Amino acid sequence: MHWLGLPVYCCHLQSSSVRLMRNNRPPASLHLLWTWSCTLTNGLPVTGIAWHSTNTNLVAAGYGSSSSTAAGSGAHLTTPAAAAANVTNTARGGGGVGSPPQGGEGAGEEAFASPAGAQTPAGGRVAVWSMKNQYHPIWSFDTKSAVTSVDFSQRNPHILAVGMHDGTIAVYDVCSRRPTPLMASTAETGRHSDPVWKVRWIDRDPEREELLVSTSTDGKVKAWTIAKGLEHSTLITLKRLPRKGASAAGSHAGAGAGAVAAVPAGSGAKAAANVAAQRSGVAGDRDALISRNTGGMSFDFSKADSRIYLAGTEDGHIHKCSTSYSEQYLESYSGHIGPVYALQWNPFNPNLFISCSGDWTIRLWQEGKAQQLLSFQSSNEEVLDVQWCPSNSTVFGAVTAGGRLELWDFAVSTLRPVVQHANTKCALTALMFAKDAPVVIAANDAGALLVFRLINIAADKYEHPEMQQTRLEEALRANVMKAAYAGTG
Repeated sequence: MHWLGLPVYCCHLQSSSVRLMRNNRPPASLHLLWTWSCTLTNGLPVTGIAWHSTNTNLVAAGYGSSSSTAAGSGAHLTTPAAAAANVTNTARGGGGVGSPPQGGEGAGEEAFASPAGAQTPAGGRVAVWSMKNQYHPIWSFDTKSAVTSVDFSQRNPHILAVGMHDGTIAVYDVCSRRPTPLMASTAETGRHSDPVWKVRWIDRDPEREELLVSTSTDGKVKAWTIAKGLEHSTLITLKRLPRKGASAAGSHAGAGAGAVAAVPAGSGAKAAANVAAQRSGVAGDRDALISRNTGGMSFDFSKADSRIYLAGTEDGHIHKCSTSYSEQYLESYSGHIGPVYALQWNPFNPNLFISCSGDWTIRLWQEGKAQQLLSFQSSNEEVLDVQWCPSNSTVFGAVTAGGRLELWDFAVSTLRPVVQHANTKCALTALMFAKDAPVVIAANDAGALLVFRLINIAADKYEHPEMQQTRLEEALRANVMKAAYAGTG
């Protein structure tokens, strides 16, 4: 059996533990195929990953600065994931993201920790990896500031956008392999004033130019065009909403069958929220600030309507916005009590979306409903990224600051993942599913990309998208009814 020209059967290096049987199907599992890591990336936290839009052999990875995660360095934390991981490890008695927590099971990734005295860039780094070379990137270049996000253009696949910690947006030509950007934002052209936590190319329709959208802790969501140089417009300035009782907000988690109780004060969730505030130079409770803006952490555009997008904020709110309205939200969703690190619309049902947060939870939402439908929690660890599986409508993956890659199938259980891979010596900072192959990539804070094969995760081959959507709706209806029944018991 081959995938992308590589013999899959000979790459099975390690298996994960199987958690649940999935009805009459064989058990789900993960197999570690290989790990991308080398001296160029060892010790640098991976802050973002992106598949090439046409050549599925290529993956770009962005890396932060090693100095940003050094214990006691006082330097900025270059990614929301690294910030949360630093809080988690410090609480466990470690020295920060780079220090392994005490105890826990290992899976071999510790071999990729940065050696003492290793030369690492003062800024950041981008590496382009190929499935045909498991040992070294085919190209890499350094950036003046730590990289926080990367994304390939859909229309011009050789164009790579890079977001940076100093607020810069830069555009590179992968084909030319020039280490200098084709264009980059400046203070004069509207550069973000705070770290850029996400960049994403949005292809609206063939008659309009592709947009590069970014969000930052400065509270701005911006759209950039490159036809006449890097020009921008502000889609929205994110305004802070008054929180109506933090403890009450936590109790809303009871809406799901896998619902979790409110996170206690002083927990990692509150610490993660404070770290998010400190990244913009403010310590303590930011609700006391005069500023009415809130930091942007994540966003995703609707596949059903390219004008509609969701924006996740550092204060836990999710806002539904439109490119047609820059002064107000269409809807707001409340429930998270920590920064919303990632969110995504469901690829099979355009009315559903999922989010993850520093409050340890993953939440499933429906457009038009202010409170979540279901809530998922498997541990007391910040959830740093979440993404729907493109081959199964009820499956999503998540990674945590405690080093766990989890695959959930809420058609099977809302209480625990169907399978997970854990190594508590490294925080996992990002994940991404392959669109056309049974593969998921998980990134860690030690500079490694772990490439896994998915076993018995995809839906049955006979299930066309309409059947998958029906199965999704049935699973959701059953779990919401179960939660409602449990709440009245």
